[in-house]
Amino acid sequence: MRVLYLTRTWTGHDDRFLRAWQDAGADVVTRAADGSAPGQGPGRASFGEVVTHEIGENRPDLIHAGPVTDVAYTVAGLWDGPMIAGSWGFDLMDEVDQSETQRDHAAEVMRRADVVLVDNDGPARRAVELGAAAGALVQLPWGVDLAYFSPGCSNLRSTLGWDDKRIVVSTRRHEAIYRVDVIVRAFVKVANEYQDLRLLVVGGGSLSSDLWAVVERVGLVNRVVFMGESNTEIVRDAYRAADLYVSASAVDGTSVSLLEAMACGAPVCVSAIEGNSQWITEASGLKFVLDDIDDLARRLADVGKMDGGIDVRSERRAQEALRMVQKFADWSRSPAQLIFAAELAIERHGSAS
Repeated sequence: MRVLYLTRTWTGHDDRFLRAWQDAGADVVTRAADGSAPGQGPGRASFGEVVTHEIGENRPDLIHAGPVTDVAYTVAGLWDGPMIAGSWGFDLMDEVDQSETQRDHAAEVMRRADVVLVDNDGPARRAVELGAAAGALVQLPWGVDLAYFSPGCSNLRSTLGWDDKRIVVSTRRHEAIYRVDVIVRAFVKVANEYQDLRLLVVGGGSLSSDLWAVVERVGLVNRVVFMGESNTEIVRDAYRAADLYVSASAVDGTSVSLLEAMACGAPVCVSAIEGNSQWITEASGLKFVLDDIDDLARRLADVGKMDGGIDVRSERRAQEALRMVQKFADWSRSPAQLIFAAELAIERHGSAS
């Protein structure tokens, strides 16, 4: 099967989809709207011209394109063959609400696509609201490599001199949508009362200096570590070291970093948004009200109160979270799921013709 895989800008998530298609036996050509796909490079042609050229040059059996608000919309106007519209979560959960144009683009794609690939119940609901047929939906959680992300020992505690401390971990990008500032400010609220509490911030972004300035201003530089952009080994060690992993994101479908933390056995606490509700229940983790610093601070205070002992309830939630990931988010199953989506797209396209 020859697949033309199209995306907005190439990321690690695209790498994973590319490998999954290849593991499924597909011959894959990749292109990104900004020219960042492997081997693509920048050019003067518009993205529509690039798509038209690749269709003529490679004659794909199937196109897999997303996000739906721009990339898949471009394809919908240029391609009359089998099409998988791949939602990236944020497109259906956020971008469609930012402008009428983006909502109209997404609605057009929902009507045109033979299969709509979603990662979560939230995007699935929005897809149907925008006109997708229920029979066109295929849910493929952006799972994790369970052979790599698994419970285990972490060297970070000793490296940081935090063997006897309580560690709160954040690994989201330092951009406004991920609300890492909420985590930092909640930590600041409770840090003086709970002296053994520590904050480990992994990752980077345009707001890193602003976040560090908050820490400096209150004199907590000896209790907060910013790791910066880090390799997967450090990220895994951070999850394994965590007494609590926190994500304060305002928009998510299925968060891969959340699944990674769950797979490593970390207790988790997330913003109470729709994308998280499929994974975090009362049995598998904690939630706090979106953007509510005081609510999150109360969760962090509970970690600070643990005083060296093991919190049985936290352990049970972490075990349930691990079980959920192992059952529902094993990325090694993705090639078979993509083949199912491809065969469904081809079948539905034939029936509509």
